[in-house]
Amino acid sequence: MAITKAKIVPQFSYIPLGIIPGGNLECQFNPETITLSKKVNYGGKPDPSRDYPRTEYGGGSAATYSVDLYFDAYSFDDKNNPVDVRKKTNYLISLSLRTMGYMVPGVVIPYVCEPPSVYLVWGNFCMFRAVLTAVSVTYLIFSSEGIPIRAKAHCDFMEQSHPLDFLPPQNPSSRSEPRQTYRVI
Repeated sequence: MAITKAKIVPQFSYIPLGIIPGGNLECQFNPETITLSKKVNYGGKPDPSRDYPRTEYGGGSAATYSVDLYFDAYSFDDKNNPVDVRKKTNYLISLSLRTMGYMVPGVVIPYVCEPPSVYLVWGNFCMFRAVLTAVSVTYLIFSSEGIPIRAKAHCDFMEQSHPLDFLPPQNPSSRSEPRQTYRVI
């Protein structure tokens, strides 16, 4: 039975100027751990008649998760040169950039272009839609020529709401201007 590899799957809301982005980033080694966090906000006003404030629900924060990914390019190309691991790590970093770093001279990229949202998929396991909020790459092993060939990347992701994820109005007059009624006889 073949081992299923984890991968980061970008979801592009645009294709920058017809350039085809790099596609899925397959992990060479599956993650050892994935740390999931969710914070709910509570608050309250001090009350002199109580020892503690009344707990008031203030809404939830976006869920986050973090994962360490390992990349190893300890192999050689056709000319017996070591393969550079930065091909993988640079693509990972580009997932945190507007338009993934693609630039065309003389063309203004619209302000609304954002880094892509991503999914971490591992077989039947799929994390929620998220954006890469932080990435830290540590190069671990170098070739004799100084080319990085092994790296560890610590990635932080934050849940991203879907543009269609909202509560619909409760009735036809919800979220509209107040109406007045006049009776004419």
